[in-house]
Amino acid sequence: MAITFTPQSGSALTIGGQSSGTISGPFPNFSVSKEVRRQDGLILGEKFTINITGVALITSGASHTTKGARQAALITIANNIVTAAIGAAGTLQITGYGGSGSMSFSNCILVSAEAQDQDEATMGTQNQPYSFTFEATSGAGADVGSGLLESFEESWDSSVQEGPYSYNGGAAYRTWTVTHSVSAQAVNPYPDDSAMGWVVAKSYVDSKLVSDPFGGGLTDQRNQSVTVDTASGLTAYNHVRQRTQNIATGSYSVQDTWVGSPYPASHTVEYSLNLDATAEYNTVDVNVSAQGYESGGPESGATSSKYSNAQNGWGSIKTAAENGATAFYSSAGGTGTLRTIKRATSESHNETDGSLNYTCTFDDAKIHYPNAISESLTVTYNNEDALNQVVVVIPVLEKPDGPVIQDMQTTNEKTVSASLDLGMNRDSRTAKPNGDSLVGAYAPAGGYRRSRTESWNPYSGSYNLSVEWVYV
Repeated sequence: MAITFTPQSGSALTIGGQSSGTISGPFPNFSVSKEVRRQDGLILGEKFTINITGVALITSGASHTTKGARQAALITIANNIVTAAIGAAGTLQITGYGGSGSMSFSNCILVSAEAQDQDEATMGTQNQPYSFTFEATSGAGADVGSGLLESFEESWDSSVQEGPYSYNGGAAYRTWTVTHSVSAQAVNPYPDDSAMGWVVAKSYVDSKLVSDPFGGGLTDQRNQSVTVDTASGLTAYNHVRQRTQNIATGSYSVQDTWVGSPYPASHTVEYSLNLDATAEYNTVDVNVSAQGYESGGPESGATSSKYSNAQNGWGSIKTAAENGATAFYSSAGGTGTLRTIKRATSESHNETDGSLNYTCTFDDAKIHYPNAISESLTVTYNNEDALNQVVVVIPVLEKPDGPVIQDMQTTNEKTVSASLDLGMNRDSRTAKPNGDSLVGAYAPAGGYRRSRTESWNPYSGSYNLSVEWVYV
């Protein structure tokens, strides 16, 4: 028998259908329109627009004989109309006479109120026409839950990267980038006006977030399976989450990005061959690096796991890279034999960035002594052709053209001297090397050893053996 709007806070507003009150008069006219909010075939909810028009009557003792009394009463009614809970959220109840029928709208907002022009024939002293417009929303969306969403967006993007790559000691594997974007816009969910629309949007967006796009179980708004197209066997790393909230528009969005990789780090293996026709030997440089990925979500902890992930399998990766140096040497133009012993190594760790680097050098030097890094042998021959002449130089007093040189008709002894220098591997310095077999190969037949000197530095691994023989 009246239309009543009960806001969440404040007094109830009764419109028509009563003989007293703020807006008295007969039961007003009303119209209701309904719009189903849809997006891509999904039902988000419903929106109702309720228009109410009527005539408010003067119920107070306002006499026609009192100048301005009735106009003052109508002005009071008009003021009550235009100040009646504008913008308030609440429940609108429409009840017919006798209570025989009713309609109720929750999450309803009074969006406009108008005190309309009066009938000129009555000189503005009999009644006050009015109109009200209410809007009500229903979030009982069959497909997206009960949140009062105005709209939403969700997308998955995946692409293979042109680097970096993950290396397992045998092959380089591609890595992927996967991006998940979710956004929503919502309205205030009366009666909880402590939460603005962006809070409702946030609740919906958070319900769609995942921590691992490769673990399966992904669904859309109708719980249908969603597949992210990538290579198989990938694990999610380097999860970055960006949140954006617009308070004024009631919107909220999140963008998640992952790197998909079969291993917890990216790797680089590089070889270089240094060929020099004038050098004693050629070298192959091996450079290996690892960049650890971040495990876990960005909101799961404050510490980084990059360094520990970079160390995963680091030893086997270095060994595999070292073993590949020989094949590279041959394919790149090396014509000798690349030694397996490392001439030099260097390794660095950056714990804060989670990066590792290792370099080593191999050579194709002619090394005969086991476990020697470097080897040098010099053999010196003196008077090997026996053509050296033994002469006597006799100075003569007052002989202006110099001394008398007399040929003794003989030659001096022949000599062979050999000097061996070794640089021993760091793991082979516990005992002094013995280079006699290498040096002794140059001893002349029938010769006599005139000297033998040997030096050894167990700290630096430096060794020298010098032998001289004399013979005729």
